[in-house]
Order: sequence, then structure tokens, then C-alpha cells
Amino acid sequence: MNRYYHLPPSVKHLLIAAWLTGLLAMLLHPLLTSRQQQAELLDELTRLAEQKEILLDQWITAMEVDLLRLSRFPIPGPRLQEGSSWLRLHFDELTESYLAPFGHFLEVFVMDERGQVILSTDPDAQGRYKHSRRYFLQGRHTAYIQPAHHSISLGTVAITLARPLTLIEVPGHQTYWAGVLAARADLTHLQQLMQTANQPASQLPRTYLVNRYGFFITPPESFSGSLAPYPRTAVSEGIEACLKGQPLQGRYLNHDQQAVIGTGLWLPRHQLCLMAEQPAAGLEFRSPFLLWLFVSLLAATLLVLAVGWLYRPVSNDTAHHEPDCRPAEPDRNFLRLLGHEIRTPLNGIIGMLSLLQEGRLTEEQRHQIRVADTSAQQLYNLMTQMMVMTQDEKEDHQSVEKHWINLQERLSLLTESYHWKARQKGLFLRFQADEASDQLVYLADTLLIQLLGNLLENAFKFTEKGGVTLELQIRQGQDQQQDIIIRVRDTGQGIPLQEQQRIFQPFHKIIYPGRKPDDSLGLGLAICQRLARQLKAALELESSPGKGSCFTILLSCPGRKA
Repeated sequence: MNRYYHLPPSVKHLLIAAWLTGLLAMLLHPLLTSRQQQAELLDELTRLAEQKEILLDQWITAMEVDLLRLSRFPIPGPRLQEGSSWLRLHFDELTESYLAPFGHFLEVFVMDERGQVILSTDPDAQGRYKHSRRYFLQGRHTAYIQPAHHSISLGTVAITLARPLTLIEVPGHQTYWAGVLAARADLTHLQQLMQTANQPASQLPRTYLVNRYGFFITPPESFSGSLAPYPRTAVSEGIEACLKGQPLQGRYLNHDQQAVIGTGLWLPRHQLCLMAEQPAAGLEFRSPFLLWLFVSLLAATLLVLAVGWLYRPVSNDTAHHEPDCRPAEPDRNFLRLLGHEIRTPLNGIIGMLSLLQEGRLTEEQRHQIRVADTSAQQLYNLMTQMMVMTQDEKEDHQSVEKHWINLQERLSLLTESYHWKARQKGLFLRFQADEASDQLVYLADTLLIQLLGNLLENAFKFTEKGGVTLELQIRQGQDQQQDIIIRVRDTGQGIPLQEQQRIFQPFHKIIYPGRKPDDSLGLGLAICQRLARQLKAALELESSPGKGSCFTILLSCPGRKA
């Protein structure tokens, strides 16, 4: 034994490693067996989550189709304005088969251009104002699904679908935009969709949904009798990883601090995290003592092998090393978190102001609440613009979704949704498209509509006389591509030449003599430039003082006949 102490250190390490290897070999079998069971279960949970994602997409698509059918049912425009008893009866008969328990919806309602509910399957909702709701603001322009959110007025989770409502003008048989058709989904279907097969609770895989703010959308408990109370926070290592876009597959503690084997899928279309988990009670290691021994021996082995590397003299160079004291770049994650923390209570303020406007108020009280609501909306928009500017453009490009659309119809509908603003300022608003524009094109329509909406808002803001024109041209390009040219013209004050390069910079604003300074942050055109880059489009400006401005969007995309 004394000879051992006189051996060179390298030989001692070799003997220790050989001794530990023998012990480790006895532990590998139960370890590998448990790992294999966990890997097989993870594969099953991943397949289960993917199946649930398909079912969720099918359910959402079915609701979109139902709402599209309702929006295309011919209703004469004059009757809608009259709000006659015949129309209410006709509306009830039309929507009966689409309501629970036979259909997908709890409520179907129609809002006019002011956001007031003029028709609803819920009599108590008649006459309420929804003009500040997201589904009304977006539904004026295009089909929109408000992701699962916590409704203040309902006290539970809600999913709302909306789309523009086009009615028939009887004398000329022409159609016009008259409001927004919306529907609230029956979430009992969603809860049933997330349930799994009827098995003992200890063996039952559980699937549930969490929204991007960390709240349960469907309860994680198996076969819950009703929707869980909301809001209810969801906190676990697996959920946090999924919400960050880096799903954790394996063993972790769930929201009840119970060991589970689980995985998660981030669903960008629905802004939801789909979790699939199963209790890990049946997958424990064969012996707690063996697990403890394995961990101890592994730590000892690593310690022995690392001693030679760690126990060494410190280089003289390290003594002269100076820490890097240069200021770091702005932390995007901090800004996003700050924006979310501000917008969350702000959403509550906007929601409560909306509820107050639906009650019985004097004219003075209604005016005061509208002023407060307008100010809150402005603050919300400012926070949204700031969060857009802090996003990484690589993330933006990853989230772009493209669809086949009839661009002429979409822009015509967009123009109609801005007629009320033109009437308010006494301006004209025109949409012009050439004959070749009546075709389908494949592009990111949501980004394009957002870009054009910003340009139209900017045009109306700086135009006092005349009006705004939206133009569309589509030309045959190279390699079966279509060259799209979209122009937004206005007859406003124009932009001086020296300002035309700086106008796209964040926070840059033009001060016009004799005009009240703009109270915005100066991010509108900077965001437009960013959206154009996401679309891989060029954004050009032609303007001269006193002659108005023309913003031109140039992009190429695949096209085909409508």
C-alpha cells in the first residue's frame, strides 16, 4: 500500500479512474433503461402535442369558414340601417345553427362603422360600443382572430373572430362596407379538444394551453368540470422555456411542483404554448441509493481528473488584466419586459374605460371618458411602436407568414375602412387600380396592410385640403414574378428635400411653421421602413413643399389568375 503513495500523480489518476470505471459500469444498466423509457415517452408526448396542434388548427379554420359564410349572406343595406324587427328575426334564424351547442360560437354580433353593436344573438349586448376593441379595429380591414385573452367583461378567457361586413345596396345592386361581423368562440370545444383518452389519472398524459403572458387558457387538470377561474398564472420551467421559443423536453417540476416528463410546442399563429406532460412517478430510477452513489462517484471522478488542470500557477498576464468597462448596448430583453409590464395594466385601463362607455352616462361624463380612452389608446400605440423598434429584425423575418390574396379586393376594403376619417376632415379618398391588378399574389398580407395603414394615417395627419389617393399597379416581371407598385398620394404640405432622408430615422419629426407640433414619438415612418424591409420591398418618397407627398412601395412576388 505504501508503494501507492510513491507513484507519480499521473499513474495515481489512472488507477483511480480505472477503479471508478468498474463501479460506473454496474450503474449504467438501470440508468440507460430509465433514459430509454423517458425518450420513448417524450416521443409519444411530442406526437400527442402535434396531433393537438392539428386539431386546434382545424377548429380555428372551421370557425373562420363559418364566419365567412355568415358575412356573405345577402342582407339589404337599408334594412340594416333601419334595425327592423324583421331583420332581428332574420338574423336570429340565420345564426341559430352556428351557435352552441350545435355550432362553434357563443355569440354572433354586428358592429356599425362607429363600433356600436346593432345586431347580436345576446340581447344584453345590443347597443354597446366596441370601438376600442382590438377585433373591431382590425376587423374593419381584414379577417382577424384575436388570440386567446382574458376578457374583463366576461371574467373568463375568450377568443373573438371578426371580419369586414359588406352589404348590398339595393337600387344599384352595389356593395359597400357597413361594419364588422364578429363572433365569440365556445371554449368548451377547446377544453374538450385538449382532453386525452379516458385512463387512470396517474397514467394520463395532460395537454393544456398557456398564452404568451403566462396565463392558463385551458386548465391543466384532467377532465375539469368547467373552465378554470381566470386569470390564473402558469409557472414552471417547461412553460417558461416554451414561451421563450426554446421548448424544454425532459423532466422538470410542473406548476404544482410535481415531477413530470413533458414537452412544449410554441404556436406562433395562435400566440399560444401547447404543453404535453405526464407524471414521472413511474419513471424513477431503480434505487435512490444507486442514484446517489452514481452522482457521488461521477462528481469524484470529475474532481480527480480536473485537479491537474485547475491546480496550476496563475499567469502573470492575468494580474495585468483589466475588466472591460465599456458601456454595453441597450438590452432589448429589458425593454421588451418593461413594455409588457406597462401594457398589461394599460390594457386593464382601456378595458374598464370601454365598459364605462357602455353604461348610462351624461354627455359630459361620456365626453370625459372618451378623452381618457383616447389618451390611453395613444399611450398604448406609443408603447407598441417602441416595442416594434426594439425587436430583432432576424426574429421579424422568421415570423413572416405569406398567403395567396386578391390584392385589389384587399386594398379596396382597406380604403373603404378609412372613408369615415376622410369625412371627418372633409377630404376625398380614392382607390385606383389597373385592369391587370385583378389577380392573386403570394405575399405577407398582414405586414403589407400594416404598412399601408401607417402610410394612410400619416397622409391624413398632414393633409388639411384635398385628399388622399391609393393606387395599385401589377406588372409581369421576370421568372414568373409579378412586380407590384403601390402609391399613397396626398395633397398635404409636402416634405422639404433636406428632410426626406432623415424622415425615416426613428424619433425624427418635421416642424412646420404655423402648425401645432406633432405629439407623436416620430416612429411612424421608421416602422414603415422596417416593415418594407421585412416584405423585401423598396419604399420610396417623392415630395416637394406645397405639392403633397407620394410614398411608393415596390416589391416582387409570385402571382396567378384569380
